[in-house]
Amino acid sequence: MVCLGVNKTTLTGYLMVAILLTACVEEGTPPVDDDQVTLESYSSDDKRLSPDALVAAAAVDPAPVHQAFSFDHFQKHAGEENSFIAPFDVQQQLANLALGATGETLQSIAEAGGWPSLSDSAAAEIMAGLSLWEQRIDGLASVERQRWLWGQSGYRFNRDYLQAQAELFGSEVAGLDFQNEFFSARNLIGGALDEQQVLDDADALSRLILAHSTRLQIAWADDLTIERFEGRFGEHEAQRQMSMLRIDGELLAAEGEAYRAVAVPLAEEGLSLVVIVPDAGHFDAVRGRMDAVFWSQLNADLTPVQSRFNLPLFSLQRILTDSDLPSLEVAQDEQEADFSPVNGAGFLYLKSQYQSIKLGVAESGLNAITMTAAVLAATQDEPLYLLDPPPLGAGLFMTAPPNSNPCFYPPDQQPFLFAVYESGTESLLHLGQVKSLDGVTVEADWYVRFGWGCGDSPPVEVYRDKKSLQCDYESGSDYLEMRQILTDAGIHVLGAWEGSDGKDYIQVCGGADDAINIFVIYESQLAAAEALGFALWSSLLIE
Repeated sequence: MVCLGVNKTTLTGYLMVAILLTACVEEGTPPVDDDQVTLESYSSDDKRLSPDALVAAAAVDPAPVHQAFSFDHFQKHAGEENSFIAPFDVQQQLANLALGATGETLQSIAEAGGWPSLSDSAAAEIMAGLSLWEQRIDGLASVERQRWLWGQSGYRFNRDYLQAQAELFGSEVAGLDFQNEFFSARNLIGGALDEQQVLDDADALSRLILAHSTRLQIAWADDLTIERFEGRFGEHEAQRQMSMLRIDGELLAAEGEAYRAVAVPLAEEGLSLVVIVPDAGHFDAVRGRMDAVFWSQLNADLTPVQSRFNLPLFSLQRILTDSDLPSLEVAQDEQEADFSPVNGAGFLYLKSQYQSIKLGVAESGLNAITMTAAVLAATQDEPLYLLDPPPLGAGLFMTAPPNSNPCFYPPDQQPFLFAVYESGTESLLHLGQVKSLDGVTVEADWYVRFGWGCGDSPPVEVYRDKKSLQCDYESGSDYLEMRQILTDAGIHVLGAWEGSDGKDYIQVCGGADDAINIFVIYESQLAAAEALGFALWSSLLIE
């Protein structure tokens, strides 16, 4: 509407002016909404002690959805090398974002988090169920959970939104001046997050930053015997000499198709490090089968047994950004995103997501830290009425967090998959894979003839007729040619030479002779060799 001055003295003219002026005043006046508050005026006393949504959601079991999400997320983002994810924290962040979303934006977040659908009315109950789940995690002495919610100083938030944040997540809220002092605000956030993350995308248009951390520091179970030694890790030629732990005691163990699994208990009941070791050559196949059904069956198969398990000392670190975290196509579209529950008006979109994760296995136990954050920013057309002048005397405030043998031996441990698992809530805090580690390369001697300690299984000797003729020294296949037949079939040959079948032959040029080629292979590959026409040398000697 265009407001024009009218110079008329008639009654009609005065009425027109009055109508136009009234319209201009109405257009420039911000909507009146008593439910809107700034962070500076919000009081934690507004929290309800027993929110109805928490009670209604008490029977909700989030574990099946969580596990399905976790394995799907891992399959998509694990990559080919050492890698790991923190699915519990990613899903919690998505739940936190869903609380402020509606419409297609809410639906996109629901789908990314593994929830088939999430209506506006159901969002609070889902959030509440996840909150109860998280509170049980918080009850573990070895797990420290922290959560922060920073908002633009003087920004008009929806009271229900802030209240729900406090009820469901116990958020500490703080106002920061992103508009005028975003460098200082960003530094304060970096300090609270222990410099695990630098939120470069926090700028003058930042309106809300959601962040949380999960810290796990826990020893191995007291009744385990832990011994450090120098062992071998890897497969075949890629073996490395590494510092490893020999863990003795009552472990939970299981065997499945082409893998074995061990759950090493940690010092707090319900927490364990589950290690899945695929058979040689089956890593990708086993990883490809890992889903919620696989995990359920594995847990059902785990049986207490007194055993010994070797585990390499390792540490992993990963920083994930939007390209690695679940895609929220609508939520991150500046023109389409709808986060109106945050302020009752919208004009916000999900600008970026970050996650920094570290995990290490040490002689003392397991250490892990995950920092997850999301930045909600204003669109360019955000109306001014959503920003109030800062109240007189208001300053920045925030809540800080509490503080060599030449023989080729089988490896002490092969590449493996792992999970940090809390059985009480069926939560997967971490999922990962360790495929290679830095260390001293262990050279393998592939020509050792005897030795029960060599190889993936006891060695056996096989043979095949050389097909050579008497008086013709160039006839038949020499052992190098025949060895190639075995290696082409993926059979590891530990030794090869020419020998005799021990039989007597009539001496005549052009007649058959006693020459055979003999090979040392692993017993586990005997059937494959027999399919190629080789036979056990021991059976020939018995004849």
